Amino acid sequence: MVSREALDEFKAIWKREYGAEISDEEAMPKAVALLTLFDTIYRPITKAQAAKYDDENHGKPL
Repeated sequence: MVSREALDEFKAIWKREYGAEISDEEAMPKAVALLTLFDTIYRPITKAQAAKYDDENHGKPL
């Protein structure tokens, strides 16, 4: 679930980006979908993964 404050912020960003207002009923599933996407794809790199990358790429930046 998305808090009232977060939903209002999402709606403000939507209006700024798309020039249209959306209702709470439209915004809620879109906001939840966006949060779900970020939760799915965002995983911090571990120190072990960073070290392995450095070893394999001779210290070249990510």
